[in-house]
Amino acid sequence: MARKPTDTVQLKLRFPEALRRRLEPAATTTDRSMNAEIISRLKQSFERQDNDAFLRWFSREQTAHFVQGMLKGLIDAGALPATAALRLGEIRKLVPMPEIGTSGSTTSTTTDPKGVQKEKK
Repeated sequence: MARKPTDTVQLKLRFPEALRRRLEPAATTTDRSMNAEIISRLKQSFERQDNDAFLRWFSREQTAHFVQGMLKGLIDAGALPATAALRLGEIRKLVPMPEIGTSGSTTSTTTDPKGVQKEKK
């Protein structure tokens, strides 16, 4: 019979004494058993791996567009001062960012080596 993903299984592990010596105080600090500490750290490593994979997928342009949209939304909502728009201009100099128009359409801009912004068609 196959095990269910929710089943608890027992594993016999071997690892260096130096690692055990690091785990023991970490478990004490977090008020966990060594077993719970190991499980927590393994889960965190898989979550970090999943996050890293997502961030690699999320392209630079998508990130720039997302940041610009968030900043614009915060400025429009009054949650950020209008001076934040100046920061957005500084960001555009560093990273090519699509422009968000009032009609919802987007155009993409790039910055040439001299710092002049040009619209991409």
